[in-house]
Amino acid sequence: MKDWATFAVGPGHGLQTHDGTLIVPVHGHYCSSRSSKSTQYALSLCSEDQGKTWKFGEKLQTNSGECEMAEFFDDKDKSFIYCSARTTAGYRVEAVSPDSGNKFKHFECAGKLVETSTGCQGSVVSFPAQNKTEDQRPKWLLYSHPTDPGSRKDLGVYLNESPHDPCAWSKPWIINPGPSGYSDLVYMGDGWFACLMERGEKIETEQINLKVFSYDEIKKHI
Repeated sequence: MKDWATFAVGPGHGLQTHDGTLIVPVHGHYCSSRSSKSTQYALSLCSEDQGKTWKFGEKLQTNSGECEMAEFFDDKDKSFIYCSARTTAGYRVEAVSPDSGNKFKHFECAGKLVETSTGCQGSVVSFPAQNKTEDQRPKWLLYSHPTDPGSRKDLGVYLNESPHDPCAWSKPWIINPGPSGYSDLVYMGDGWFACLMERGEKIETEQINLKVFSYDEIKKHI
């Protein structure tokens, strides 16, 4: 802890995994003893006893900021934690943890999810595969973020039916044309989602709106 300058949570939601672990996505500024400059990294803050005690996971291996995380299961029913984090490198940092968010492995070939020029917060949520109604464990991911690489506008949602593959993201469906900022997704069940978002006519911080939409609408537009 002595090498960390500051911490911030989210922004956005945390999660509770299938085994009851509470995970709060955080980002902090790390100061090496060899340098007076700090570098920002995303990481997790976890509790395995319903919040009585907490511990930090290891920081992501690359510079990263505001983040959100989601639990998904592979075809062998193994649990993973997916992390999507803000950067200023033109693309999102994506990483996966096999151990409830303690240690993440960075997707080296990630780059399909564009980032705005100065970076922006994005949201991610997991949900059951919609073609297997008998299996209600979360298998797929939905992600929201401004889609314009130059500025914060045209908020879109992206679908990934193979979360281990960073190239499997769909093209975005624009759910808010025009100025758009931070967002937060929730899966409501039965194929329905809600997205809380910053939006406006001239700048993205004029309003906070809520949009409700279905998986069928997503598939229709991507």
